[in-house]
Amino acid sequence: MRKLNIAAIFLMMLFASTAQAHPIVFDVRKYGVTADGVTDFSKALLDAFRDACASPTPSKVWVPKGKFALKQVILQGPCKAPIHVKIEGNIKALTELGTTNAGSSWIAFQYMSNFTLSGGAIFDGQGPKAWGTCGKNTYCKKLPIVSS
Repeated sequence: MRKLNIAAIFLMMLFASTAQAHPIVFDVRKYGVTADGVTDFSKALLDAFRDACASPTPSKVWVPKGKFALKQVILQGPCKAPIHVKIEGNIKALTELGTTNAGSSWIAFQYMSNFTLSGGAIFDGQGPKAWGTCGKNTYCKKLPIVSS
């Protein structure tokens, strides 16, 4: 009977360590995003990040391959557990200013530890459209051109 209990404890520890090795994945497509390269997916990204950040276990926000349009966003912690943002899709800046406090940042990451960003995405800041046609007018609103 004692050997059975030791074996059962060993198996429980093995399953527990295996479960922790794989983070919970928060796929932005589950949040109603359309990968058409035109429709803003800011809300889907923010909602997926919010849920992942609130998770008490390691989590991953996943933006799969496809074309996604994005306004200014702030992905902000602190998070309850390690968080990984994996962006594989192509992200295109929308040519209208967002309403966040991201300043000159298009995508801002704030107040996080145990944070990883990966994926090989292409970030298209819209080049000349973001630089504007303001010329020397210092009061002209410009789109964010920096990620932080």
